[in-house]
Amino acid sequence: MIAGGHASEDALERYCLGLVPAAELEAIESHLLVCAACQDRLRETEAYVRIMQQATAQAAADQLARQGRWRAIAEWFFRSTPATAIAAAVALALVWGFAPAFRSSPAMSPVAVALDLTRGDENPLAHAPARRPLLLTLGLTGVAVLDSYHVRIVDARGAAVLDAAAKPDHERLSVAASVRLAPGTYWVRLYNPSQPQTPLREYGLTLE
Repeated sequence: MIAGGHASEDALERYCLGLVPAAELEAIESHLLVCAACQDRLRETEAYVRIMQQATAQAAADQLARQGRWRAIAEWFFRSTPATAIAAAVALALVWGFAPAFRSSPAMSPVAVALDLTRGDENPLAHAPARRPLLLTLGLTGVAVLDSYHVRIVDARGAAVLDAAAKPDHERLSVAASVRLAPGTYWVRLYNPSQPQTPLREYGLTLE
């Protein structure tokens, strides 16, 4: 549209884009042929439109590239989903399968075991279930009276599996053995803490 003797900015922009209606096209072109000022403005508008077109094309290309990358990621993900799901299921099963080992197991009440028998008796071994916490009660009849005693449990080879200190209650000494021992024969040795080389008494114990 020609306004005030010159083409408007909007008309020049539409002319550069090829969007001028046929009814206006002849008037604009006729004006441009004789108006140097509008010719200069047309060149500026053409440069502006070209820059905008390039920017738009670059933005579109960037968008397509991003979509392509996301599409590739999505395709990879969906192709990988079965394997990922299987791996996740296996991992979950393993976690739940081994969870009891990591969760605190239900507390087991200790098994009370009275130890009054020693080597040399007709039946020197007391009996108790294996892999259970034990509450050992040692008879002290005939043993030197002390304020405290040292108790050591050894296996059949003589290897120590538990050491504990305990105070007597009259002629009895109670020792909690929280370690869960495997089946086998054990010896419970009672020591004077100041003389740890020689046991005061030895009790036999079989865990089954």
